[in-house]
Amino acid sequence: MKHLLSLLETYLPKLITAAIILAVGLLLIKILLKLLSKALKKSKIDVTMHKFIHTSCKIILLILLVIIILSTIGVEMTSIVALFSVLGLAVSLAVKDSLANAAGGIILLFSKPFELGDYVMVDGVEGSVAHINVLHTKINTVDNKAIYIPNGLISDGQIINYSREDKRRLDLDVPISYSDDFKLAEQLISKLLEEHPLALNEEKEPIVRVGAFADSAVTIVVRVWVKNSDYWTLKYDLLEGIKEQFDQNGISIPFNQLDVHLLKNKDAQ
Repeated sequence: MKHLLSLLETYLPKLITAAIILAVGLLLIKILLKLLSKALKKSKIDVTMHKFIHTSCKIILLILLVIIILSTIGVEMTSIVALFSVLGLAVSLAVKDSLANAAGGIILLFSKPFELGDYVMVDGVEGSVAHINVLHTKINTVDNKAIYIPNGLISDGQIINYSREDKRRLDLDVPISYSDDFKLAEQLISKLLEEHPLALNEEKEPIVRVGAFADSAVTIVVRVWVKNSDYWTLKYDLLEGIKEQFDQNGISIPFNQLDVHLLKNKDAQ
């Protein structure tokens, strides 16, 4: 009993002090993080970085608070460093994949190959960037599927950002029959481009030329520049306009076909 009382007399003041430090420290961390959030909103730092900075500062402050509390109750600094070293090694081995994704997230947040709202293709997935986290990126597809891609895969793979530039080239390959007048087809397509208000003909001259001789068709390539925001509108308008003009002028869009020639065997008669 005397030994227990002796321990209480020795450690109780330290435990009370540690509890007070814990309560005050948590309150201060909460206040500091609120001030940080307000400062980030007023700053020019990209919004995708805000959550990462907030989370990183919170972790650092909590680690400092734990170190202060351990020092208060009498734990030596060398022991604290050794403890965190062992814990760090154990955690890193247990969550090595998550750490790789976190490293990829840091690379993405600082290099910024895309931003929120950009239309991209990453890891074979195409859609709009809805959320960028430290561990993963959320992509919303055109049919409104939410796909979460680990940042490690994104940082190591190819990223195609369709929204980064103001202008984009629209490429169409239009097949016509070998028996049709390809010059007339080129004229009809060129006229559609000249009359369409979204085609940037004055900035960069469009291209309408025979591009290939396919198995069942002559391919006319169409290359025209358009504002990124008008890309799909112009594409659908051109496809509909080309089909309408071809139908009115007797130009056919052939399907794949195979000509079979039967040879008569005289010996079989």
